Amino acid sequence: MKKDQSFDKATIKATEQSLKALEKKAEVMANLFNGKKPLSSEMQDFLKQTDVIKSLLTDHPLSTVQSHWDGLEKKVGTLKEEYGIAS
Repeated sequence: MKKDQSFDKATIKATEQSLKALEKKAEVMANLFNGKKPLSSEMQDFLKQTDVIKSLLTDHPLSTVQSHWDGLEKKVGTLKEEYGIAS
């Protein structure tokens, strides 16, 4: 995004913040999972954050990122199935 001049600084910053938030939520979930603690509310927060990023990618498509995002969405789908969360 930084190399593409069609993206303004606010969009770049919002995207970076969203990705960092997703990463932190994933770390919290991993720690809870490893500690054998419940993580249902954290899972909902994580899923909401993936929706934020998906919206950003829908509004601002990045072909170089899409294949990575598709892989992440597939793994998120697996998590939903494992925890019985409806889409």
